[in-house]
Amino acid sequence: LLFFKREFSLPDLLALWDTLLSAPSPFFQVFISAAMISLYFPPFLKSNCTATDILMRCQGLAGQFDVRKVIKTARTMYRDLQNMPVVPCSLRPLVGPQGAVWHGYRIPVFSCFECKKGKCK
Repeated sequence: LLFFKREFSLPDLLALWDTLLSAPSPFFQVFISAAMISLYFPPFLKSNCTATDILMRCQGLAGQFDVRKVIKTARTMYRDLQNMPVVPCSLRPLVGPQGAVWHGYRIPVFSCFECKKGKCK
């Protein structure tokens, strides 16, 4: 999904790039990708599709994504992450140590199953 230029029409792509350049996180493209997957791929994620099947489906959807819906969903996902009382350690790269790239209103609390076992760093 590099730069998303195959997935969106040019006007939609410009709106998306504008959103990415002004996003609250330098990793907002991850939220855009997650939004696209959650909106357009649930049937494939639930079935026993091969990676090739999923890739073919992705290519077939080029130009059919609703950019406004994708951006709105990505913003909601980001807001939901900010509002989590405890953030899973696996999401630390999206947030940064002590919330360095968080741009949130609080320092996040990280925890996971590995932390509870004393194995997480």
